[in-house]
Amino acid sequence: MQSLFAPAVSTPTGVLENPAAGGSVSGVGLVSGRVCSANHVTISFDGGQAQEAAYGTSRADTMATCGDSNNGFGLLFNWNLLGDGTHTARAFADGVQFGQATFKVQTLGVGFLRGASTTVHSLANFPTAGSTTNVQWQQANQNFVIVGP
Repeated sequence: MQSLFAPAVSTPTGVLENPAAGGSVSGVGLVSGRVCSANHVTISFDGGQAQEAAYGTSRADTMATCGDSNNGFGLLFNWNLLGDGTHTARAFADGVQFGQATFKVQTLGVGFLRGASTTVHSLANFPTAGSTTNVQWQQANQNFVIVGP
């Protein structure tokens, strides 16, 4: 039964795509997804203070679902701030939750690692047996990036 004093609130059509439910994150990354209609998109971690995400970026893949394509959202986030372990992100459109993901964070034990070695390291048999991929630490990403085969 609907209350006479509170309007019915429907769940916005949207998806929290990153972080992926059950996935793992580290370094600096993007919280992202899509929601069909909102004035503001916010993200909350572990029930904490909601943070404003940029909203309205072009997503041509939302045309069939939303009827337009300006539905992307994103929030750059330093996962190290959450600390090691399991965490939950919740996505809200105008205060109404439309997405949630529980994921794991692994850090190097500091909020932002500075001055680490940028030596190239080789990963043998990655991504396939017999191949080698080279990675290098990138401070701005707080993560390793692929620098060549």
